[in-house]
Amino acid sequence: MRHGKINGKLALLVFISVASSAVSQEMVISPQYDEALHFHEGIAPVRIGESWGFIDRTGKLVMQPTFFAVSQGSDGFFVVNETRFLRAVDRKIYFNSFDNAKSFHNGIAAVRASNGYWGYIRTDGSWMMPSVFKTAGDWHNGCGAVTVNDLTALICDDGQLWYFGEDQPDQVELPNGATSDNGLYVLKVAGKEVFVRRVISHNTSNDPVEDAATNEADEGNAGETIGGGGRHAELEGDALAGLMKENKFDKYTLLKPFSEGWAGASADTGIWTFIDENGKSIGSVFEDIRSFAGGVAAIKTHGKWGFIDKSGRIVLHPTYDAAYSFNENFAVVRMGKKRGFLHISPEGKISEGIKPSFDDVLRFEEGLAPVKINGKWGYFGFSTWKSERSIREIQAN
Repeated sequence: MRHGKINGKLALLVFISVASSAVSQEMVISPQYDEALHFHEGIAPVRIGESWGFIDRTGKLVMQPTFFAVSQGSDGFFVVNETRFLRAVDRKIYFNSFDNAKSFHNGIAAVRASNGYWGYIRTDGSWMMPSVFKTAGDWHNGCGAVTVNDLTALICDDGQLWYFGEDQPDQVELPNGATSDNGLYVLKVAGKEVFVRRVISHNTSNDPVEDAATNEADEGNAGETIGGGGRHAELEGDALAGLMKENKFDKYTLLKPFSEGWAGASADTGIWTFIDENGKSIGSVFEDIRSFAGGVAAIKTHGKWGFIDKSGRIVLHPTYDAAYSFNENFAVVRMGKKRGFLHISPEGKISEGIKPSFDDVLRFEEGLAPVKINGKWGYFGFSTWKSERSIREIQAN
């Protein structure tokens, strides 16, 4: 362990050894920002005073702080000022200004056009779905949650509207992160969360999307395209889509999306377990849980957080006040008011990579994690990183 100076203050440069391969981590960019978000494709948003700009991995300011709002980057873009898209690779603004815009997910972003309705665009600026929806959520697993004619449904990349039964329940919503990795979706119906999957049924009755299209929708392209033009998606066909509830999960009232074959489920607030796609429980129950990642999941028992594997075996004894899922082989943990990181090896062994010593942290992205020290944010992690390579690959070299 060695020390260095940051703005005249002593800071730790931490070295950890994993699987006999030394991996050094250090304060790569000293704490100096009022707020900081993750790196995405080599740049990161930072707030200086009331405005946001962008830095590169050396800490150089590559875009002056002129934005009042910036989203976390995804699919090569950042949403700036809530209405425009900034592309990371060339740091240029693309597409016409929308009334509102959400981040890209799976190559699709929800945008609200000048007619006041929402639609979806691709990363080249072409319309994937026209602006005919009253509301539109993020695009996940080939679908987005929309409201049209006061009905809540999923609109999917097959151009079909997937609705929940013939009689719309009083309350249907798609909770945050409610798409699973196995095609099941979590919907909240009249206060109860249920798993549903898409099924096709042929019906010649009126299509709500076709009806909604009679509203004034922007014609033409969403704006400047990148590498090609586009047009509005056509919503045609007589096959109405339905969402079929999976009754085998009926005993649970709270659900979390499937991840690595397991989903969180609770039949009673305060008691959680993991279930597989057949509804079989992992066996153990916990006070709270996080999703599986890297073969392990954070669990809370007796007020403390630890980790289990997919057999339900505890692989890290619950000792932390908070713990989160692994990302890039590191997981955020909290002890008291301080935060640090656990590390998981290629063999699945969990160790305390960086002891809780930061006032606040965000997860690792592209080898760097935003960390807060004495009221200012900087970046901690790997000084050398190639975004197409994982930490595990770096460790193997």
